[in-house]
Parts: sequence; structure tokens; C-alpha cells
Amino acid sequence: TREENQLTFKVETLSVTVSLDDYVVNPGQPLTVSGQVRRVWENVPETSATVTVYVDGQIAGEGSTDENGRYSIGVSAPSTLGPHQLLAQAVSSEGIRGENSAIFTVKTLTVSLSLTDTAGVPRNEANPGEAMRISGEVRLRPEGSPVINTTITLLRDNSVIAVDNTDLFGSYRFEIYAPTQIGVYEYRVRITAAEGITGENFTTLSVRRIDISMEYADEVVNPSQPNTVSGRAVLQPGNEPVAFNKVTFSLFDENGNWAGGGENFTDANGYYSITFLCPSRIGTYYGKASTTVGVFWSENVKELRVKTISLSLTFDDNIVTLDQNFTMSGKAVLLPDGTPVKNTAVEIRVDGFYESTVYTDENGDWSYLYTKDAPAPSKHTVYVRLQNPDGIVGENTQYFEQRIVQFQWFGTLDSHGQFDGVLNPGENFYLAVRILENNGPELFPVTMGSVTVKVDGATPSPPGLTHVRDGYWRTYASYTAPQTL
Repeated sequence: TREENQLTFKVETLSVTVSLDDYVVNPGQPLTVSGQVRRVWENVPETSATVTVYVDGQIAGEGSTDENGRYSIGVSAPSTLGPHQLLAQAVSSEGIRGENSAIFTVKTLTVSLSLTDTAGVPRNEANPGEAMRISGEVRLRPEGSPVINTTITLLRDNSVIAVDNTDLFGSYRFEIYAPTQIGVYEYRVRITAAEGITGENFTTLSVRRIDISMEYADEVVNPSQPNTVSGRAVLQPGNEPVAFNKVTFSLFDENGNWAGGGENFTDANGYYSITFLCPSRIGTYYGKASTTVGVFWSENVKELRVKTISLSLTFDDNIVTLDQNFTMSGKAVLLPDGTPVKNTAVEIRVDGFYESTVYTDENGDWSYLYTKDAPAPSKHTVYVRLQNPDGIVGENTQYFEQRIVQFQWFGTLDSHGQFDGVLNPGENFYLAVRILENNGPELFPVTMGSVTVKVDGATPSPPGLTHVRDGYWRTYASYTAPQTL
């Protein structure tokens, strides 16, 4: 006998299309995988399929088809550079399968970044406003080729501050200035090349500042006066003392010429003190205190005024008799201001001993009547000194003499011009005398003045004397020597 039976079954499969929104992508870039799943036999959309996406054999995402058999699944690109295989596998509710694959490539831009000063020295700290440089090069990976003629952007704390283009070697450079405010700043370079491949890099810059204070012990001074400048140096932020560090102090005149200074070191708390000699010439000077710690430097400038008082001293007569009164006077003027020193004490000393104190008037003038008699001829030194409320001093020294007149010699002046007192019989002659002034240590010939003379109690005719030489005087009247010896 023979028996048979017949079974009809259907062999079905799914067709799957695969499309990526980007085939050259950055590492980790979101990708959208989309396509359509259809039943091959009926050529109708598969509306109940589950689609699983694999990247390099690893599940990357999963989704379902819609009423049109379409699907859209988001995945992330791997971080590994180079080509990668993507597989979309669909399974219907009846277990019917289908799959398809695509190739995409992961690329990136490597961006080197160097933060330096303008001399090319690497830096991560700067002074406020200091000139700096950010530079580097950009290459496409995995190829390693330079990214040329491409816009690159520099951002500081996510704000664009500069834009440049890479050169033919893929290099870039930005010349910048550090912010004027202290703090920590992020600098980031960002670039997008062909096919949307991006690259970026960043670094941080710490902007710090040394604050150095300075004060003079006296900021209005006399010429050549010893003085002191002092202060404290701290590093900001944090008010951190600049300890055991050299501080240099320099003085400059109004033309920028160096006029003195000094240096010293801070103590453990950042305090310093420098002694210096003020300039000898009056005027306005500018003192600069400066210090450097690593890359940080700072300076402070303060005005120093060198002044003096012109204190004049004159006598209405500086050669007087032993009992003659005379007036000494003067004027006090503040220089370089040119203003009178008003209502200020003037101390007077004679031969080093205190004599008196007088005061200047509204015009800076002063005077003093000297009335002391001298017991003998003498020479004296007068010293006057004035000091204003700012400590500026004026002083002067002059001399006066108290003299007597003395007759050193009496005799005759013969017709030969000799004062030897020897005459020939019948020779004409004049009566003569030598007159000197005596100030104590010195004798001075009297060469001018009015002199009266009497001979035997009577005034000769013509009267008076005339000066001949070296304090020798003779009568106007002439006489004749006797004929007898």
C-alpha cells in the first residue's frame, strides 16, 4: 500500500535597508541609523519588527518599525579612530529575520596648545595685562595630515576673543593680553574641518598680582636729607606675604634721570624698609619701589618733593665802630615754589651763641637791631636759621666787624717821595701820618675818608690831608726844612 500526505509551508525573509546621517564622524558623535524593513515574499512593510544595531559586533542600540516598516535608532560613534562596521538586524514577531550593514569612519582633529610669554617660555601664570601667546598645530587623525587654511577660534571662559586661520603647515598663533583682573581663566581653541570633524584643546591661566605699598618717612624734604621708604609686598589673590624678597627703590627726576635709591629685603610678613639720601638739588622727584617673584613683578610710584628755603642775611653796615648800632635783615622764600615763608621764627646766633629770635612778616621779611658794644676791635660771625612746619630749613652765615681807627706812624714826606723822616737843609716837605683800621686780628690801610689836622694848634692852609699810598696821608700844606742841621 502506499500512503502520502502533503504540507505546504512558506519560506520568508526580511529585507533591511540601512542609512546613516553621517559616514565620517567624530569620536562619540551621536549617529542616527534609519531604514525600512519589508517582507520579501509579499513585498510589504514589516510593521512589527525589532531592529537591533551592532557596531563592530557590539549592541549599540535597538528600536521598532512603524506602520510603514521604517525605523530610526540613535547610537554613539566609538572613540576608536578608523573605519567601523554597523549592522542592522531585524526580527519580526514571527521570528523572520533580515539584516544589512554599512561602513562609517571615525576621525578627529588633534589640536596642540602651548601657552607661553612672547619670548616662547611656557607659562601658566601671568601678571595682569601681560602680553602672552597661544599657539599650536592641528592634524587630522588617523591620517596625520595637517589641517590647512581652516578657521580656528580662541575662547576665554567660553567667550570668543579671537579668530584666525591655520597656515600651510596646520599651525596657528594668537597674541593676547592677560586679563587685568586677577583670577583663573580657561583658554580654549576650537576648530571644525571638512566633513564636520572637530577638535579642541584648552589650558588655564592664573592671573596674579603683587601689591606693593610705599610710604616716605618724609615726603617734603631738604636737599641731601636722609629719608626712609617703607611698605609691604603681598601676592594676590590671597594676600600672601612676599617674604625674604629683594625690593629695589629708585628715584628719578622729572626728565627721567636716575637720582638715587637703595634696596633691601622683605621680612617674613612681606614688610620692607629702605634708607636713602634725598637728592641735593631741589625739585620734584618720583620714587619707584619694585619687586619680582618668579614671573610676577610689581612697582609703585610716589612723588618726593625736595625743597629749600632761601634765607637772606644782610647788614645795613657790616663794618662798624665799637659802640655803633646796626640792623641785620633778610627775607625767607620757599623754593622752588617761590612763596614767602610767613610768620616763622628766625633764630640768630653770633659767634655760635644764641642772640635772639625774630619772626618773618606776611612777606617773609625779618629784621633785628644789634646794639651790643665791643670792648675791643673784633670780628664776628652771624648765623641765622629758619624751619617751616614741613621741616624745610633755610640758613645763612655772614660776618661783621667792629673796628677802631689807629695812627701807626707820624713823620714827613720829602720831595723825593720818601717817608723816612730825613730832610735836606731847606728841602720842601709835607707832614705825614699812616692811618689804619683795626678789627682785632687784622690791620687795614685807610685809603678814603675825611681827615682833619692841626699844626701847633692851628689849621694849616690849605686844610686837611690827602691819601698818598698804603694808608699814608700827607698835608695839603707844604713846609720848608731849616737851613741848619
